Amino acid sequence: MHPNRYWIFFLVSVALVAIGFGGSAAWQLYRYRAYNATIQPTTLNWTVESKIGDRYYLVGEYSFEVEGKSFAGKTLLEKPLFRNLWSANQAIDEMGDSLRPVYFVSHKPEISTLNRHFPLKEVISAAALMALLLYFLCLGYYVAIKRR
Repeated sequence: MHPNRYWIFFLVSVALVAIGFGGSAAWQLYRYRAYNATIQPTTLNWTVESKIGDRYYLVGEYSFEVEGKSFAGKTLLEKPLFRNLWSANQAIDEMGDSLRPVYFVSHKPEISTLNRHFPLKEVISAAALMALLLYFLCLGYYVAIKRR
């Protein structure tokens, strides 16, 4: 490995960022796979919640039954984001009575959500950072071999 301390510091910094992104992507992937069952809710009510100034989110309160037991949940949808209350209420009106599926953990139905999306951006970012780290490691070894 190239013995320059700035190079080592740079590699350690890139490694820490890659590990951070990789851990975050792994956690989100685990949560995606944990919601392994789906069911239609028996009730679903939408409300609007304001967060951080002029940002409005839709909140779904739902209930569903699994093996004769009733469960309830509440999910804040981060997307779509609305800039005013009127547009959020308009979106609720457009959804009408359509029911979204409820995703839940099959062995623990009290853990549920209306939001389940594959963390594609996070997985690609983590893979790109790992590839970049591997490239820099190979570059360090290449420079060290050529200097001998």
